[in-house]
Formats: sequence, C-alpha cells, structure tokens
Amino acid sequence: MLAAAVAESVADAVIAYEPDGTIAWASPSLTPVLGWDPAKVIGTRLRIATDEDAAKAAEITAEAMSSGAQTARARLRSRRADGTIIWTDTHSRLVRDPSGTVTWIVASIRDVTADVEWQRQAIEAEQHFMLAMEHSAVGIATVAPEGDFLTVNDALCEMLKRDPATLLSSRWQDFTHPQDVDVDQGLVNELLAGDRDSYRLRKRYLCPDGSVVWGDLSVAAVRDSVGKVSCFISQIIDVTEKVTSAERYRLLAEHGTDVVSTSAHDCMMEWLSPSVEQLLGWPAGDLIGTSFLAYLHAEDHPLVAAAHDRVLKGEAARFEVRMRTRERGDRWVNVVLTPILGDGPDVIGCIARWRDVQSEHEAREELEASERRFRIMVENASDVVYSAGGDRRVTWVAPAVTQTLGWSPDELLGVDLIDLLHPDDRGASERVIAHVLAGDDTPITEGDVVARVRTRSNEYRWMSVKLTRWAGEPGDPLGIVGGLTLVDDLMEQRLRAQADEERIQSLLDTMLEPFTLLAAERDDSGTIVDFVIAEANHSALDVYEMTHDELVGQRFSVLHPAAMTTGLFAMYAAVVDGGEPLSLNDLAYPWEPRGGQVMRFDVRAVKAGEAVSQTWRDVSERFAVSELIARSEEHFRLLAENSTDVVLQDLGGIVQWVSPSLTACLGWDSSDWIGRSVRGFAHPGDAGRFDEIQPRTEASESTITTLRLRGKNGTYHWVEIHAGRYADDQGSSHGFVASFRVVDREVAAREALAAAEEEFRLIAQNSTDVVWHARNGQIAWISPSVSAVLGGEPAEWIGVDIAKILHPDDLPAHLASLSEAAPGSASVVRARLRASDGTYHWIDANTGSFINAQGEEDGVIASFRVVDDLVAAEEELAYYAWFDALTGLMNRREIFHKLRGISSGNREPGDVTAMLFCDIDRFKDVNDAYGHAAGDEVLRRLAERISASVRSDDAAARIGGDEFLVVLTGTHSLDEAVAVAEKIRDAAAVSVSVDHTQVVTSLSIGVALVRQGESIGDLIAHADKALYAAKRAGRNQVVAIA
Repeated sequence: MLAAAVAESVADAVIAYEPDGTIAWASPSLTPVLGWDPAKVIGTRLRIATDEDAAKAAEITAEAMSSGAQTARARLRSRRADGTIIWTDTHSRLVRDPSGTVTWIVASIRDVTADVEWQRQAIEAEQHFMLAMEHSAVGIATVAPEGDFLTVNDALCEMLKRDPATLLSSRWQDFTHPQDVDVDQGLVNELLAGDRDSYRLRKRYLCPDGSVVWGDLSVAAVRDSVGKVSCFISQIIDVTEKVTSAERYRLLAEHGTDVVSTSAHDCMMEWLSPSVEQLLGWPAGDLIGTSFLAYLHAEDHPLVAAAHDRVLKGEAARFEVRMRTRERGDRWVNVVLTPILGDGPDVIGCIARWRDVQSEHEAREELEASERRFRIMVENASDVVYSAGGDRRVTWVAPAVTQTLGWSPDELLGVDLIDLLHPDDRGASERVIAHVLAGDDTPITEGDVVARVRTRSNEYRWMSVKLTRWAGEPGDPLGIVGGLTLVDDLMEQRLRAQADEERIQSLLDTMLEPFTLLAAERDDSGTIVDFVIAEANHSALDVYEMTHDELVGQRFSVLHPAAMTTGLFAMYAAVVDGGEPLSLNDLAYPWEPRGGQVMRFDVRAVKAGEAVSQTWRDVSERFAVSELIARSEEHFRLLAENSTDVVLQDLGGIVQWVSPSLTACLGWDSSDWIGRSVRGFAHPGDAGRFDEIQPRTEASESTITTLRLRGKNGTYHWVEIHAGRYADDQGSSHGFVASFRVVDREVAAREALAAAEEEFRLIAQNSTDVVWHARNGQIAWISPSVSAVLGGEPAEWIGVDIAKILHPDDLPAHLASLSEAAPGSASVVRARLRASDGTYHWIDANTGSFINAQGEEDGVIASFRVVDDLVAAEEELAYYAWFDALTGLMNRREIFHKLRGISSGNREPGDVTAMLFCDIDRFKDVNDAYGHAAGDEVLRRLAERISASVRSDDAAARIGGDEFLVVLTGTHSLDEAVAVAEKIRDAAAVSVSVDHTQVVTSLSIGVALVRQGESIGDLIAHADKALYAAKRAGRNQVVAIA
C-alpha cells in the first residue's frame, strides 16, 4: 500500500505489468504523461512504444530478464493516447521469485521531449558554431579562463599573422599591446567574478613584424551548470583601416565648418569637432558627456525621438531642429545621423553632422510667409488669377471668378481661354498668347491685352488679361499664369477720353494753320535738350509731307536744326520752364521743308504740361506785299520830289513852250510839242479829262490829274499833270502852266496796292479770325467775321470801348502788353472777351500799332481768334497731370513731387512735416457686396472727409486703389499729427449712403515724420511700416512711428 501511495504521488507515470505485457496496475499520472485513463488500460497489453522503438524496448527487456539484471533503462519514442509522439525515459525494475524467474515488471515513464529537443539544438548550435568559426571572415577563438587559446580559426591566424599551432600554444596576453593588457584583464576578471556576462573592447594586437593591428574584441562567457566560467568565446574584427580612417575623419571634422559629433546609442555625446563653438558658442569640451537632447528646443523632441528610433534600426536619419546656444537663443541646425554598428546588427552609437541652416530657414520662413500671403491674396483678391497649359486650356482658376464672371472654377477647367473672349477680341489675344508662349531665351515672357470676357449669363465684361509664360523646372511643359482684372469703369473712362481725344483731334484737324505738340526731353540735370513731336494735325502733316506715324516721334532738332542756333529752341524751352506763352510775328526763319529758304511766320506757343503746344502761319506773301507797297510809296515820293517837266499853254490850249526834260520823258522833241494841243497826245480814253481840268484852271484853281499820253514811239505812259492859271503882273490870264511827270511806276504801285487792299479786304471779310482797328481804346473798324465769332453786326461794334468787353481779370495783362511792346512791334495776349450775348470767350490776340499810308501811327490794329476748345483741352491736360480723376485729390505723381520739395527744402525752427498713410479696411468687401460703382462713391466721400479734416496748407492725395496719403506741413510734433489722423479716422467711420444703403467703412492709418534728405522710397517705407502695424493691431487703428 505504501509503494502504491508513493507511485501515485510522483509526476512520472508508473505501470506494473506481467512478463507477457498484461498491465496489472497504473498510476494516475499516466493520464498527464501519456493521456491514457489508468482504469481502462488495466488488463490490457498496451503497447506504448512506437513501431520504430518497440523492438528496441523488447530487446532491452529480454536481455535484462535473461541476464538476471534487476533494472533496465531505455530512451524511447512513445505514442500518447491522442496519437502524438513524445520522447520518454523508461526505467524498468524486474521483480523475481526465489527461483529467479521474473514475475512482475514495474516501469516508470518520464516525458523528456523538451530535454531531447534542447540536446538536439545544443548539438546543432555547436555544429553551426564550429562551421561558422571555420568559415568566418572575422577572427574567432575559444579561450580558457587563464587565457590559453583552445580553438582558433583561419581568419584569426591571418589577422595576427601566426599559424594555428603558435596560437594554440600561447595566451591572448602574449599578443596584446602592453598599454591594453590591464584594461582587457580587468574586464576578464569581471567575467570570472560573475559581474558581467560579456564585454566589448577596441584594443591593439602585436604582429611578429612589429606592426600593430586594431581589433574590435567581443567576449562572452560560457558557464557550466553552477555558473562557473568554463571558457570564453572571443570574436575579433580587424578595424585597423577604420581606426586610421576615423583619425583622418576626425582631423577633417576638426578643421571643417560643419560640426561632427559621435555619441553612444543613448545620445550621450562622446566627441565633437571644435567648430561647435562657432555654431552654438559652447566649447566642445563642455558638451562631451552630455546628452544631445539637452540642447534641443522642447517642441523638437518628438522629431528627434522618431529619428533616433530609425538610427537604432540601423537607418540614417536627417532632420532640422532648433538647438540652444550658449546665449540662450535658438539656432536652426540641419542634422544627419549615421548609425555605428557593432560586430552584429546592433547599433552601438552614431555619428552626427550638424550644419548651420539658420539663414536658409529664415529665408524659407519668409518665402512660406510670402507664399501664404500670396495664396490668401489670390483667394481673396478681386482679380481673377488663373493658370493654363501650353494648349491655352485652363488648369486652375481662383474662386473670385464666380463673383466676377459667374462661372464656378470647375466649369472653366479645360476650357480654351480664347473661347471665353468676344469674337472681335480673339485675333489680338491669340497673337499675344502665341508671343508669350514662344518667349525667347529668358525663362519668363509677359504680355497683356484688354478684351471682353464672356460671363456665365453670356454677357461680356471688359477685363485686362495679364499673361506670363511659366516654364517651371527644366523639362516641365510650358504654361501660362496670369490674372483677369475687371476694367469696365476704366474702359468707359478710356472710351470717353478717346471720344474727347477724337473731338480735340477733329478740332485740330479743322485748323488751317499747322499744329504740333512738342514733348520736352531733359538731361540728368533737368535741362531741356530737345523736343519730340507727340501730336500733329493734318495741316502739319501736309507741311512736312509725312504720315502721322512718320511724323510723331521725330526729334525737333532733326526736323529744324536751324532752330537750335536761331534762338527759337531756347524760346520754346522758356515756354515750358517759365509757363509764359510765346507770340512771334513776321519771324524770319530758314524753313527746312523748303530747303532752307527764308520765310516769314506768325508763331504762337503755349505750355501744356511738359510740352509746347504750337501753331504757325506762313505770312511770307503778306510780308512781301507790304514790302512792295512800302517800296512803291518811297518811289512815288522820290518821283514827286524830283519832277521838273514843265509845259506852257495859251488860253486856247496850244503849247507855247516845253522844258527840255520833257524829251527824256516821252521822247518828243520840244519842237514836236510847240503849236499843238496837249489833248492831241492824250489817250482816246482820257481826252475827256481835259474838259474837267480847264474850268477849274480858269477859276484859278490848281488841278492835278493823271492820264495817259502817247510817247514818240507810240507807247502810252501815265503822266501826272499839275496845272494852274498863268497871269501877268496885272493879274490878266494869258494861259496855263503845267508840269508833267511820268508816273508809270506810281500808277502800277497804286494798282498793286489797290489789288492788295482788295485781297486783304476779302481776307478780312472771309477769315474766321476777327480784325479790328481801334483809336483811343474804341473800335473804329471791325471785320465782318465778328458776327460769326462774337455775334452782332459789325456796325454795332463800332465805338465800343475795348476795356469794357475784356474780362476784368485779363485787363491788366492786356494793358501791360501794349505798354511794354516796342514801337512798331506786336504783342500777343490770351484773354477773355465778352460776346454780344454776355458770355466770355478765350481769344489769342495779336496787337500792334496801326500805321497809315502817311507813315503815321493811327491807333491799334488787332487780330484775334477764339480758342475756347484749345484752352479747355490744355486745362484738362493740366488737371489730369496733377489730380486724381475719381476723387479730385492730388495724384501720386503730384504728391511725390511735393514730398521731394519738402524733404530737400528748409523748414521753420520747431516745425515738422508728417505723413499719414491711410488704407481703407476690407475695401474689397465693399466692391464685392455693393459693386464697383458703390466703391467709387465711397472713395469720393472719404476723399471729401479727408480734405475737410486737414488745413488748406496740407495736402491729400489718392496714391492707389484704396490708399490715401496726407502730408501735414507746419506741425509741431508727432502727437499733433496723430491727433489729425484720429480726426480723419473718426470722420471715415461715419457710414456712407449709397443707393439707400448705409455702407460702413474704416481706415487704418500709419503716421511717420518726414526726415530731411530722405528719398521718397524711404519716406513711404516708414509710413507703410506704421500702416502695416495698424493693420496687424486689428484695423481701424492709428499707429505712429517716430
């Protein structure tokens, strides 16, 4: 009973069976060991061993029974109840009777499957170790605890340059460099003491030739069942080349600009190149032994942790982090980590290369910020930004297209740009796009065109289409990026301006006199050096025999070189610089279009911005006629003074005597005259004139008549006859005495004068110019053209006081021009003259002294023409040169001109000049919500409020779409300027009524002082900086920068 109880308590399965194999008893542990139920196997001949081992088991039992042995042992493969095979150790005890016959066999069965597997693996591992050791490229040895080599492989023999027999008869201490023995032995002692199971060490080995080999030694202890070291397994890798390279690398690292470091796998830094001090300010020695993580910005720890995980897996890692400098600042550093592997796949540390990328990171941040601003600008801009491929098909379009044209962005993807344009605009647009895509050697070619773009509702809107060729990276396909800007209002203004221009051009083209507009060209010092023809009328084109395109752009100095030396160019330059109009009469000029022939001109020139508006009239014929008349009168006077031809007649008209000089006049000798009547020599048509002369002569009247007398050669000559009664001392009449003077030339001159006067009369009656003759300031005669120009009949103007019909503001200038004019010269004045209906008209008047036929000054002669359209055009040109068309404020050019003067000029002590840079907050929202017409009305109202908020000496201008610039002169401090800015801001905050809707706006204002001598760019930059600060502060703010 005791034996059964013991058997039932052990873990091994126990069975008792008869020699024929019949089981008589089985312990309960049979179930966990073999899976059989003990009760069910009793009385059976259960065969446990597998077929392969059953014969072996029977043989062992038979041998034990025959040999008289008491026990038998066997390791067999046994089959469990579920059919699985396990390894078992069977220990059988044979029970014999007194005769020695076996009566019972008691067997204990133990599951040793795990032990068998472990032994198999151990044997296999040993085989693998020996195979690996034999064929390994690195040195491997087993070493006794005392240091003797037990086994070595060929690689170790080759590394240490010794044969196997030499090594196997030696200890490792015999070949270790003296300086490394103590360190290595200390680590071995720790293994022997059980303080560690392995260690690694880089050490030097001595070769027979005296050379040194560097090796990475890995040592692991092999212990017996009680933990005692039975041997060491050593692995040695030749790292001589690595150590040499590392030394070279260290030298390079120490002298490189990048920082190089080595660290253990736990990020503790073991070595750094000296350049770390230049990067972070820390000496290399201060960082050795510290963790790389200790110098990281807190936000970068997760990034480095992930990179460190990759390094531990044997992968290189690259990242950018902020590292703390010695001055407690942060600096962006690009780090590349390369893992250092041990003998196996394990990472034992890493090499890091640090590079300073602070400037690159700042540039990248600035670029990213710029891109963000640009993206926000594109997404929120009122302009429509788009991109298209080389086939002109849209690849992307900004959301603003919906607000502007009604299309959704998706609807336009893939659409040809040309298909969106008005048919009339497609040709020009296709040429521009082709030019942009063709480009040249430069990466970007730009172009633009104004065209009508189709909306989703099939209407068209005027838009400025910007196109930029974009090539991207090398190899990328060509494409287009650009923008569409709504310009309906601009085109409306442009069309109105074009109509005005055409009206002005029509006016100019109807002028009989040539007209040109000369644009001034200045050198760097600001001196006018030439003029360029900017515009011309048809009369000018006829004079120069050029087309409009040929004439416009011609240089004045090329067309009229004589003007540069005769003073005419200097007079034109004075008109631009001084602003005073120029008027020249009878100017003698060598006219280049006629080959340099000297001709006479009346010239009028006035300032038009930076140009001269000039007209001229060819008066050469008028001058020639005047000269002819003067010469004729002079000749007539000489003839009259030197006449000596005398004829004496009796009462019957018979010639009694003639002076000898009469022969020279008519060719008749004296005898040919005596005894004949003068009537007989007269032209038949003039014979009756004697009947008129004789009665007056008989009445003692002296008579003068001119008639034709026949000369001896039969030619008739005009003769002036002065006749008087001839009486004796008692008064008795005896006849007549007459003096003859041949006046052919005088008569011809008088006829020419009469013809000229008739011509001038016809000119005066039919000219659009008005001519008057005035005496004592009153009109004595006026040409009929006055009716068409000023109204009323010519007779109604006779006796009118000129001073009373001149505009009061122009009277002083008119009187001054008359008083300052030299005798015989003409003056030119532009003034306003009152018409018969009371309205005033601008006139250009040429006024001079009137000289009568006797050469005496007889009042004033003047000619004038109405120039209302010309004055209006000049005033319009001047206005748009200085003021913004929408708001009436100064424009950008004029305010910048004023700023230049302020910056470079002198100031009163204590006075300062301030700039207020104003920008309407979210003005785009106003345009989007209410339309551009409403936006324009808001701009006009804000301009009025800004003007009302400043003094008359201050200046306000619109310098951009929604930007205003106010210049405050004579202020005393920055605070005073801020107070004005707040006043403007408050005024702008009052809502504007647009189409019965209240539109609320606000202004952000930057305030800065004008520093003397600064450029316009620098001044605007200061104010813009302040404005930007106001925007960042939340808008509707005033921010000042001193």
